[in-house]
Amino acid sequence: KPPTPGLPLQVIVDGRNCLDADAWRAAVGDTFLEGYARQVAGGAFWPADADIAHTLVDLFALEKAFYELRYEFGNRPQWIPVPIRGLVQLCERLAPAADGETET
Repeated sequence: KPPTPGLPLQVIVDGRNCLDADAWRAAVGDTFLEGYARQVAGGAFWPADADIAHTLVDLFALEKAFYELRYEFGNRPQWIPVPIRGLVQLCERLAPAADGETET
């Protein structure tokens, strides 16, 4: 059963409802990316500039979210709110960065 749009998702750990899933996802994602960046630092495939690396990760996340949306449209239309929610959250997170940019 897909989650109900608009309701916060909950994470169950050891039988306890302990964290909001969005907060959990953000914390786990940040921790993973920090650890990954430390391990691959200096590799030819990972940008030395942290801002460029973050931009590339954001681009990949957008591409993946659109892929998931297309998949749900074709296979599980009742789940379409899930990738849409992810796209909205990602765009909201990226919007302040876009607002701060100036054209030259």
